[in-house]
Amino acid sequence: KLLIFSLNVRGIRDDKKRHELFRWLKRYYKADHAFVLLQETHSIEKDESRWMKEWGAEIIFSHGSSNSKGVAILFPHNNIKANTLQQHGDTEGRLCSIKIKIEDDILNIINVYSPTKNKQKEQIDFLNGLKRLINKDEQYPTICAGDFNTYLDPTLDKDGGNLEETSHYSSQLQLMLENYNLCDIWRTNNPFTRRYTWRQSKPLVQSRLDYFFISQSLLQFVNTCEIKPSIKTD
Repeated sequence: KLLIFSLNVRGIRDDKKRHELFRWLKRYYKADHAFVLLQETHSIEKDESRWMKEWGAEIIFSHGSSNSKGVAILFPHNNIKANTLQQHGDTEGRLCSIKIKIEDDILNIINVYSPTKNKQKEQIDFLNGLKRLINKDEQYPTICAGDFNTYLDPTLDKDGGNLEETSHYSSQLQLMLENYNLCDIWRTNNPFTRRYTWRQSKPLVQSRLDYFFISQSLLQFVNTCEIKPSIKTD
């Protein structure tokens, strides 16, 4: 049984916030027995050993700066025996991935933090980098999750604010899903449900910006995919 969590933490260089988040993940969701994909960590290289000691297991990093970007994959403590065959991190703090072997199965796990909509060129450059990463190991099943900073369906995935057409980046992202046989597993399981992963209160605007995109071949093995409450997040 494989558990994977994805969470935008909006910076965890503050010791108190990071300790509270790690304790909360372990206490309420048993996340120390899961792969945890964190976005917007604001990590830098000197944080690595200390954060791994605090978490209690290996962490794969892609650093941004001390006040922006950064992604990390936190390994489970002891519930599965996963051999890491390959790992990758970009230089922008937006992508990191692992190729792991669990018993006889090989799986790609990719953690994503996309640029925001006001950085359209960066979004397309980021997407091209993501496609190269998926294409590199396309023969293996992929779980690509994180904060994509866009909504796929303006009717179901957004509430409040101005009604906007689907962006070029969003259209290209959907084309990538088709080309690589990836599906939005939460939407597959909840075809007409409105749920959101990002919210501002004044004025109220809500969007589903965070996704699990998985290979079609993995659909039969998914027990559940849920949007759950969290603390100290984006």
